[in-house]
Amino acid sequence: MASAATLGIIALGASTAVSVIGNLSQASAQQAQYEYQADMARKQGELAELNARNEAAALEMDAQRLRSKQIAQGAAAGVDVTSGSILDVIAESAKNAETERQNVLRAGRLNREAYNVEAAGYSNAAKSAKRSGWISAGTSLLSGIAGGIGIADKAGWFDSATKTATSSGKSLAAIGNLEKYGAK
Repeated sequence: MASAATLGIIALGASTAVSVIGNLSQASAQQAQYEYQADMARKQGELAELNARNEAAALEMDAQRLRSKQIAQGAAAGVDVTSGSILDVIAESAKNAETERQNVLRAGRLNREAYNVEAAGYSNAAKSAKRSGWISAGTSLLSGIAGGIGIADKAGWFDSATKTATSSGKSLAAIGNLEKYGAK
C-alpha cells in the first residue's frame, strides 16, 4: 500500500497538471478571442473605406445630375450655357462637389487606419495572453514541484541520502566539492 506522502505527491502532481493545462487552455481561448477581435477590426476598417468610396461615387453622380440640371435650366431660360456666369455657377458647383467627395474619401481612409490601429492593439493583446498563459503554467508547475519536494522532505525521503553522506564523516558540501574535482 502506498504511503500518505506518495498519495500526496500523486494528488499534487495531478492537481499541478490540471492547473498547467487550465492555464494554457485559458490563455489559448483569450488569444483566440483577441485574434478574432483584431480580424473584426480590420474588416470594419475595410467596410468603412468601402462605404466611403460608395458615398463618394454617389456624390459624384449627384454632382453630374446637378450639372446637367443647371445646363438644362439655363438653356430653357435662354441663357448661353457655353460662356458667362452660368459656367461660373456650374464650375463652382463642381468644385464644391469634388471637395465634398475628397473629404468623404479622406474620412474613409482615416476610419480604416483607426480600425487598423485597433486591430494592432488586439494582436498585441493576443501575444500577451499567450505569454501570460505560459508564465502562469510555468508558475503552477514550479509551485507543484516545490510542493512535492516539501511533502517528500517531510516524509523523510531525503533523510537516507543525508545520513549516508554524513555517516561517513563528510558534509554534503564537501562531498559535492570532492566529486566536482573527481575525488571520491
